[in-house]
This record gives sequence, structure tokens and C-alpha cells, in this order.
Amino acid sequence: MKKYVWFIAVAILVLIPLLAACGGTPTPPTTPPTTPPPTTPAPTTPPPPPAATPTAIPHTLEGRDDCLMCHASGTYAVPADHAGRTNDTCTGCHQSA
Repeated sequence: MKKYVWFIAVAILVLIPLLAACGGTPTPPTTPPTTPPPTTPAPTTPPPPPAATPTAIPHTLEGRDDCLMCHASGTYAVPADHAGRTNDTCTGCHQSA
């Protein structure tokens, strides 16, 4: 009978720490690190809306068919949204008054 008591005592002494280690508080599952959402650039000011109708050419075109000769820069320069357009495209929208 003493053998069984010793056996049970040893088994309890071994199993208690073993069960405590296995069945203790569970470790939380690891989650992958989150990446911050991509940053968006600050909004820029939108270009002004185009005029409802193109402005009229306030002068005759006789001898003045090179629009960019006078309107490439200065007070009466073409607007920025017309950059890259040629003389041929001016009279496509703008008509002489």
C-alpha cells in the first residue's frame, strides 16, 4: 500500500506543474503588424472652369494670323490651360469680331 501512496504523491507532484504549464493562461494569438493607410497628397486647387463660350477676337486677322506673335506673353498672353496649342487651333474656337 505504501508503494501506491508514493506513486500517487509523485504523480501529483509531477502532473500539477506540468498541467499548470500546459493549461495555464493562454498566450494571445500574434497578429501581423498593421501598416498605416497610404497618405494622400493635399488637394490642389482645381483649375478654373472653362468659359461657357470662347472670347471673340477683338481685331481683324488681316496681317495678324500669327496669334502667338503677340499673345505668347505679356498682358494679353494665352491662359495656362492653352499651353502647347498652335496658331491653327486659336481660330478653331475664337472668331474674329
